[in-house]
Amino acid sequence: MNNIEKLKSLATRYCNLNLSDYCVAVFGAGNTSALYKKCFDYETITEHITCFIDNGVSKQGTNFLDKKVVSLASFLSQPSKQPKLVLISSANINFCNSIKQQLSGQVDFLTIDEYVFSKRINEILVVLDMLEDDFSKRVYAEMIIARMTNQSFAEDIYTKDQYFCLPPFLDRNPNEIFVDLGAYVGDSIEQYIQCKSGVFSKIFAFEPDARNMDALLCRMERICKEWAIAKDRIVCEKAGVGRRSENLSISNSNADSPSLGARIADTFDTNAQHVQIYAMDDYFANQKVGFIKADIENFELDMLIDAKKTILRDSPILAISIYHNALDMWKIVLWLSELLPNYAFKIRQHSHLLLDTVLYAYPK
Repeated sequence: MNNIEKLKSLATRYCNLNLSDYCVAVFGAGNTSALYKKCFDYETITEHITCFIDNGVSKQGTNFLDKKVVSLASFLSQPSKQPKLVLISSANINFCNSIKQQLSGQVDFLTIDEYVFSKRINEILVVLDMLEDDFSKRVYAEMIIARMTNQSFAEDIYTKDQYFCLPPFLDRNPNEIFVDLGAYVGDSIEQYIQCKSGVFSKIFAFEPDARNMDALLCRMERICKEWAIAKDRIVCEKAGVGRRSENLSISNSNADSPSLGARIADTFDTNAQHVQIYAMDDYFANQKVGFIKADIENFELDMLIDAKKTILRDSPILAISIYHNALDMWKIVLWLSELLPNYAFKIRQHSHLLLDTVLYAYPK
């Protein structure tokens, strides 16, 4: 069975599933569900969620995404006229399998990715058909399959040098302006400068988290000295990017590594760390860009929508993360392909986990 046949076979299991027929709960009141909020809304899952289930005792009894968080036992004991269904929300294979064992024999269940990708199999097949090379087609199909089956994928689809693995992204252009969205602590910028041998015009780095920004500034000071780069050629903005210019809050549900898990919240919280959000078309209205890299925790599509004028004006090369939720895995690719019919689209996988899937787009 080839990958296309396998995808179609997997999709037939749940493509006709109607959430209205069930009392639905989502298992996982953490970072994955927070990242999936836009997917929940877009796929009309939100309206069917009665509660979130979480094993964390401290979370039980609280609210998460405007729903109550309960224990599994509490959900199972709730009276309902409909059969109960649990949607598992986790990007961790081991954690997801552990939840499946916990649920087995007690209630019907499937993962969020199984549900969404089954419903969106036609869009996924369109993406598969439009990708530029056979390796991209294999990577994309195997990552969708891995996310639907919650299994590891073949090691040989892994690619090194994230954001800089394809020839168009390695060209040295003294006039190129690199925009790093989600600059973190400057690791991608340092790799960019090394790949380009210091040949570029200017760098704009956007990072909303304060601790990450401190580390980013420290790293840029060292890099400027080591590469004899004038400091004004690297602009660091403690800010995020989105669909419009506004002020929002930073949210974090990664207790082990708070800076790594920092993301922009959908609403303004007076008690949280605040950050300026820029629309790309506003910020770069009078500045041409040549290379946009984005890993911005589920804000990639929002950013692209309000970078439309900039992208059409400048035809930059694009390296866009599409792994943050199931929606992005197909919608970002199709949105960009409609906007940029003369671009080539390739996909590479840069982690042995279900993370770091990147869409590369560049003029043919």
